Amino acid sequence: MQKLQSIRDLQRLGFSLDEIKDLYDDVSHTPSIRQLTEKIKETEIQLKQLILFNSDRAACIRYIRENGENAFAEKMAKEKQMTMKK
Repeated sequence: MQKLQSIRDLQRLGFSLDEIKDLYDDVSHTPSIRQLTEKIKETEIQLKQLILFNSDRAACIRYIRENGENAFAEKMAKEKQMTMKK
């Protein structure tokens, strides 16, 4: 029953059934830490790509040219953002 709940949780996190099957070790019936770590890294890359896709690069470049890289970094940190939104 616990394994079924774990499978459902992994599906909600975006894992396909094939990926979930690959995650499980036949002996312990628990996901492989190495494979979970790889999936997290892939997901982080996808998230960064989505953030960039949703950013206003022209506004970022203009702000950096007018105020400098440090000012841009401080602004993003202060506003807890990674980029200027469209």
